[in-house]
Amino acid sequence: MRAIRDCADLPLHWREGTLRSYRLQAGEETLALISFQRLAGTTALAEVAEGRFCFERRGLWLPQVAIRQDDERGEELAIFEPQLWSRDGILIGLHGPLYRWSRVHERRVEEGEGSLPGPCWEWQDLTERPLLHFNQLICLPHMRMSGVLTIEPAAAGLSLLPLLATLGWYLLVLYEHGATRPLPEAHSPLPH
Repeated sequence: MRAIRDCADLPLHWREGTLRSYRLQAGEETLALISFQRLAGTTALAEVAEGRFCFERRGLWLPQVAIRQDDERGEELAIFEPQLWSRDGILIGLHGPLYRWSRVHERRVEEGEGSLPGPCWEWQDLTERPLLHFNQLICLPHMRMSGVLTIEPAAAGLSLLPLLATLGWYLLVLYEHGATRPLPEAHSPLPH
């Protein structure tokens, strides 16, 4: 597997595979693989050239995502903590906040035939400078989940680039499959 940073200036696409697996690809080359451990579960392993991460959703009311090195028994590296009234959040490392996760206005991306633009999200540094953009696509006719990942030049050298690239897609998969808390977006009216 090639490192994501080596392909940061190429078109990168997340594509759904079989049995809840997702691949980040540059052309036909796989750069990252996310595999959910159980069909209905939320624990997933992400494999990249630099190693493996385990993502584990925990909690009920305001669920966090624990990020571990290697597998479920590995050292905890960070926690993704969502904000109360949105799906935005903060990635918190051992020494404090690292990056922000935020929904943004749609960006123009090259879309394949039979795909429609979907939600757009990005990782930002703590000054809100964009680093990685995730443009989810709604693919017809099979309705498989896919998206485009764009890496800003400033992010290509980040040591946590592989983690941000895989964790961002993991969060989008959770959102798509309803595995997050059922709270409305901040701009949505409250349900009756």
